Amino acid sequence: MKLLEVSESRRIPKLAQRAHFTYSICTQVLTRGRAVAARRAHNPEVGGSNPPPATNFMNEDLKPIPAAEAGQFLEDHEEEILLLDVRSPLEFIQEHLEMARNIHVDELPNHLQELPKDKLIVTYCMKGARCSRAAEYLRSQNFKAVHIEGGLEAMKAAGFQHD
Repeated sequence: MKLLEVSESRRIPKLAQRAHFTYSICTQVLTRGRAVAARRAHNPEVGGSNPPPATNFMNEDLKPIPAAEAGQFLEDHEEEILLLDVRSPLEFIQEHLEMARNIHVDELPNHLQELPKDKLIVTYCMKGARCSRAAEYLRSQNFKAVHIEGGLEAMKAAGFQHD
C-alpha cells in the first residue's frame, strides 16, 4: 500500500480546478436526472412501486479500524474492500492511498448506486471526522462500511510507511 504524492505543486491548482469544475457540472446534471427517476420509480401513482425492504448490515463487527492496524488490514483484504477517500478532489490529488477511490463526503448521496453492496467500504480522510461521518451515512443507507480511526495523519503517526 503506497501513498501517492504530487511532486509538482504548481500543477495542482490548475488540475484541481479543472477536475472540480468537470466534477461539479457532471454531478449537477446527473443529480437532477436521478432525483426525478427516483421519485417516479417509488411513486405508485405514476406506475412505480414501493422501494424494496432494506437489508441492515449494522452489527458489532463494523467497528472503526485502528490506525496502527489499517495498513495491514488494507493489504490483507484488498480484494474484499472498496477503499474510499472522502476528502476533496484537491486533497486527493495531493496525496492518497494507492487503491483508493475519491468521492467527497458531501457528494456521497449522489453516488450511492455506484458503490458495491457486497463489499466492505473502508472510508478515510485526513484526521478522521469526515470518514467517520461518511461511514455512518453509508451504514444508514444499508452499506457495510467502517472508517480508519484518525485518518491518514494517525496512520502516519502509527508508523505507516509510504513511497
